[in-house]
Amino acid sequence: MPLPRRALLAAALFGAPATPAVAADHATLRPGVASQIGFSPLPQERVAFRASGLAPAIDLPAPRARIAALLPIAGRQVAVLAFGADPPGSAARLDLAALVGWDGAVLRVLALEVLNWQAASGAWLATRLAATADRTRLLLTREAAVPRGALPWQREHWTDLLGWRDGAALADAPPRPPAPGTWQAQLAAMRARVAVRLAAPCDDVAEDVIGLLAPSALPPG
Repeated sequence: MPLPRRALLAAALFGAPATPAVAADHATLRPGVASQIGFSPLPQERVAFRASGLAPAIDLPAPRARIAALLPIAGRQVAVLAFGADPPGSAARLDLAALVGWDGAVLRVLALEVLNWQAASGAWLATRLAATADRTRLLLTREAAVPRGALPWQREHWTDLLGWRDGAALADAPPRPPAPGTWQAQLAAMRARVAVRLAAPCDDVAEDVIGLLAPSALPPG
């Protein structure tokens, strides 16, 4: 389905790439096993992501829920499940991405990342995900910008890496330590808290997990 013209225009104006669902109903989340994948509705604006032959299902918020990508890593695919987590009572828009895959024993949330953030002021942060050439890591390319009145926009560009680990969540492996006081450093601190939470297998992207990526440390607006 083509994106609405308004969504394409917002992506062009604010730099945050639109992230439609991929046209896929099968994935190799477990090496050598093709699973049928998709969402089924749950009560209270939740959905369950299911992969046939694999357990458990992964519960997450329903708003804007979609399979944004299937990325190859460690002889399998990881599903990038995007969903909306907009701050209540705000015109801001926040999309998160739960990276879901088979760790060798169970289907679990391997990472939770900020995909797109658009503040009411026009400030934004965007993440593009891809697999590295050797397929041992996932590459997260990020851009952030904030308007400063008559001054040029304040911008940051950086890259994060997530490494594969059998039987565990993905490991944050940044190319270099973030500079203190940057949005990169603030986001890294939030992501570190998420990593602690995901050390134990997680199959429910609930408010306690989402809250660890509160937008207070994102570009202001």
